[in-house]
Amino acid sequence: MPGSARKTAAAGAGASTARQVWVLRDAKAVPVAVTPGISDGRMTEIAGGDLQAGMLVITDQKALAAP
Repeated sequence: MPGSARKTAAAGAGASTARQVWVLRDAKAVPVAVTPGISDGRMTEIAGGDLQAGMLVITDQKALAAP
């Protein structure tokens, strides 16, 4: 089969490629482990990890948090 040798960017991804994103849970920012997939430099596929549909991903910071 011609497509059987094709690999995804996440194939063979190990702990060295693991990253995290931040989500809002109970009004607090908490890290969530993800495995990034392919990227065009602007947008990145999340190929694996603990991110679930419906989680509120933090994408920007407007101000520094108060100490």
